[in-house]
Amino acid sequence: MNGNFITNVALAVLILLAGQVCAQSDQHYTLFMYNKLLYNPAYTGSRDVASVNAVYRDQWDGINGAPKTVSVSADGPVGSYMKAFRKVAIGLSAGNEKAGVENNTILKAYYAYRIRLKKSVLSFGLSGGANLYSAGYSDLNLYQQNDPNFSYNIKNAVLPNFGAGAYWYSNKYYAGFSVPNLLEDYYDKKEVKINNKIARQIRGYYLSGGYVFRLNEIIEIEPQLLARYAVNSDYRLPFNCDINITAIA
Repeated sequence: MNGNFITNVALAVLILLAGQVCAQSDQHYTLFMYNKLLYNPAYTGSRDVASVNAVYRDQWDGINGAPKTVSVSADGPVGSYMKAFRKVAIGLSAGNEKAGVENNTILKAYYAYRIRLKKSVLSFGLSGGANLYSAGYSDLNLYQQNDPNFSYNIKNAVLPNFGAGAYWYSNKYYAGFSVPNLLEDYYDKKEVKINNKIARQIRGYYLSGGYVFRLNEIIEIEPQLLARYAVNSDYRLPFNCDINITAIA
């Protein structure tokens, strides 16, 4: 790595609005700034080098059925390394999310086409992949027995999906807009008539941005924001937003 040694220290994470939707296909990461590829395909290759990223999140450790999320991704520009700027970039990611009786594995491929501007880069990206989803609802210990919403299991349902995004960035700022999952498919098509409100993927719109401010010759700070709006959500708060401030020395 060229340049000074960079240490990222998370100073504050402010959650302005927190909400959940009745069904969700997007993984949630508190430290969203460390792998923007997972929610914006246009981020592919933006570091101009081959990159590998791994994230693990263990929420409420020690509690049976608590959410656990893991993901691994790799991306980079393609073409001769002798070129000053390579327009095309590709990437891959694999992730798994477990919460209670639900198990969701996500595999995706990414493609981005980048346009060099005067002092920045504008990138357009596409992603394609599938979710492999399982849920053992019949294993739950229900307060209300014989509830039809929890009387069945889903085994290895394959849900193909694709996404799109745009990403504008320089060494001082970035702004992005993306829709990681454009399709809203049912997790179990056989149960649509009974569970059409809780067994469907939800399309989310993501808006992100950040700017680097120099405090002195040694320290810089970078406030960053990730806002998400879930379309067709039956929950009263379909919007949520995370704000983070990172110190760079």
